[in-house]
Amino acid sequence: MDRRTHTLRVRVTGDEHRAIQTAAQAAGLSVSEWLRRVGSGRDPRIAALRELRGEMGRQGGLLKLALGGGRSIDELREALAAHGRVIAAVDEVLRRAR
Repeated sequence: MDRRTHTLRVRVTGDEHRAIQTAAQAAGLSVSEWLRRVGSGRDPRIAALRELRGEMGRQGGLLKLALGGGRSIDELREALAAHGRVIAAVDEVLRRAR
């Protein structure tokens, strides 16, 4: 791995500074690492969206089973509730991405 030998200095407003810190914290990264990833096109939100997309696919399969396999109404409600939670999580990631 290359050593990091260059420094960037960027002036930001107080609001921008807080927004950057909040985004880095939400991604579980230091501000420096978050800026490196976003600046190099490796947006950390993409990983979260990929994970959520996979979960939605799994839940879609469960819903198909519930609808077509003579499942109980409770199983169907459980599958729909789980699907709703994933949709809410995707909406939250998208909201933060704006």
